[in-house]
Amino acid sequence: MENNEILKAILDRFDKVDMKFDNFDKKMDQLDKKFEHRFNEVDKRFNEVNKRFNEVNKRFNEVDKRFNEVDKKFTVVDKKFNVVDKKLEEVIHRLNNIEKNQQEDIKATLNLINKKVDSLTYDIDYLSEKTGKHDTKINSLEKRIQS
Repeated sequence: MENNEILKAILDRFDKVDMKFDNFDKKMDQLDKKFEHRFNEVDKRFNEVNKRFNEVNKRFNEVDKRFNEVDKKFTVVDKKFNVVDKKLEEVIHRLNNIEKNQQEDIKATLNLINKKVDSLTYDIDYLSEKTGKHDTKINSLEKRIQS
């Protein structure tokens, strides 16, 4: 019977080991459930964060579209400013030409006046000389008449 007792002792030990494995299995199942629950919570949080990132991404895309629209408008305004700048340069160029032409016209007019004044001066000198001669003759005639 010793063999039976040894067998029984071995079986008892196997039963104890089996119970320990069952307990270990239960503990592992509990840990597995805890981890699964925590992983599900973490997964939910990641999904929420992902949704928020998607919303932020949409907002950034909208802002980017708005910036593109503003950039297009600035491009149009810049083109209009370039046109205005060219027209202003043309106006300034025309005014400079007018000013230059007026200066030339004024110089020509002053030269013409100068020539006429010179001509008048010559005529006045001529007439003055003639008047002087006539005055001298008249004076001489008056003295003769009086004498």
